[in-house]
Amino acid sequence: MKNKFFLIFLFLGAVLVISVFFINYKKKYKGTNFKFISTDKFYEKLNKPPDWAILQIQEDFQNFSEISSKNIESTYNKIQSEKSEYKNAFFRYRIHNNKLYKYDKVDKKIDLEKAILTLLKIKNLPDMEFIYCDLDGLPQIDGDEAKNVYEEFYSVEESRQAPIFVQSKISGYKNLILIPDHNSLSKNWKHLFDKILESNKSIIWGKKESKAFWRGGTNDKEYFLENYKTRPRYIISKLSKENFEIVDAGFTTSWFVKIEDILRDEDLFKLEASETKHLEYKYLPVIDGHMCTYPGYQWRLLSSSLCLKQESKEIQWFYKGLLPYKHFIPIKNDLSDFLDKIGYLKINDDLGILIAANATEFAKENLSFEAVYAYLYDVLIYYSKLFKINDFDQNKWQKVE
Repeated sequence: MKNKFFLIFLFLGAVLVISVFFINYKKKYKGTNFKFISTDKFYEKLNKPPDWAILQIQEDFQNFSEISSKNIESTYNKIQSEKSEYKNAFFRYRIHNNKLYKYDKVDKKIDLEKAILTLLKIKNLPDMEFIYCDLDGLPQIDGDEAKNVYEEFYSVEESRQAPIFVQSKISGYKNLILIPDHNSLSKNWKHLFDKILESNKSIIWGKKESKAFWRGGTNDKEYFLENYKTRPRYIISKLSKENFEIVDAGFTTSWFVKIEDILRDEDLFKLEASETKHLEYKYLPVIDGHMCTYPGYQWRLLSSSLCLKQESKEIQWFYKGLLPYKHFIPIKNDLSDFLDKIGYLKINDDLGILIAANATEFAKENLSFEAVYAYLYDVLIYYSKLFKINDFDQNKWQKVE
């Protein structure tokens, strides 16, 4: 009888210990993506950054030799003094004693916070302060107007300027530091990445239809009655109506009410299609939206189908690692050579197989969840070496948990 009670006691004790362990584990990693990351793979990526990643980070920071809290203060205050609705998408953060803080006690939660909290659980980060923009990218427009808006809204005099972390940008604009987009930092990307890899096993090149396939919204820059016929997403949807044997393309959503009825009258809307549905086709156009299309470009690179990338000034953190005709086929911004490129690929199938395989290998190596987080960590470390730390007044900051 004593042995029986002793065994019951041991069993209950073990259950209690295990329960306490899991409760503490859940509490410790709450609000992070820690459980979705392989720390071994993370350190592997961290210890062997690709050359293109090092060059991209160095290029982004080339205008800064030192960054101080005064730079952060002047730049952030300038942004917040503007009347633009965009100012609410700029956030100021501080890492102090390996904890994350947000300025002004803003309640909005964003994916970057969870990503940084995840990094802080994996490997310590130095103290630093930075500004992050949660818009699709900066500047929101291009050309002379963008130059004026950029200088008036985001910039102060050079000696007081702070860098701004962004998800994408128009090439050539200094002071903007590329980091992985919020989609790539979320657990959804981990799930999608794994799903695409699994689908690749059964949807091989020989089973794909020799046709281009695209679905998307009417969000490539602004649509007006005067210009909508020049928008690339309209053009590819119209091409599909006239050349359906070559391309199956169409809108799934409309962001511009004024022209939605016109587009519907032209029968340019189609049902949405899953990512795995796209994998059934050999040729996947990559057409920018309001800014870069993410994570659409990433999963298309991974898909074992062939990306036809629209020429654009808009870039993300990983673009420097991609080479035309090695990882993708470039097409003109107005898609004027699109049909010719598809025709060429149809009679040069071996080239398509090779480029698609190169792209998939690049994505597996550089766009995995661990690789994405390693790049973010590298950016923060590079930034911290330029940052001149000052005293920390915790009363001005809200701890992010």
